[in-house]
Amino acid sequence: MAIRVVAITDDPEVVETARVCVDMRWQGSSVAWASNGIDGLSLVRSERPDAVLLDLTLGREDGLGILEMVRLLSTAPVLVVANSRDHLKVTRALEMTADAYLFKPLSHLELMARINALLRRSQPSSSGD
Repeated sequence: MAIRVVAITDDPEVVETARVCVDMRWQGSSVAWASNGIDGLSLVRSERPDAVLLDLTLGREDGLGILEMVRLLSTAPVLVVANSRDHLKVTRALEMTADAYLFKPLSHLELMARINALLRRSQPSSSGD
């Protein structure tokens, strides 16, 4: 099963980790990357992703505001990424509709498992493989 992931982050390491994980687990899949919220929202609109990876620490942009806009455009599961000191921001994101979270630095195995779990829950007719 090929999947489409949109990564909205200004952190190239997050994107590289996502690309490696998606390529390893779901051959033929893609990770589209936007380094800011406006471009990320455009990608969500055009790519119709199976999952969105949203970094809550987007420089001066409000990651929570971007999350609200993503939800207006898509029902895809949203996995938020944050620095470990941002517990309150992550809690707020979960209360707002984020589906899961990870703290930086990302673990390849945990990222793969989280994406797989989100896909399994959002696409019940699929085996997640």
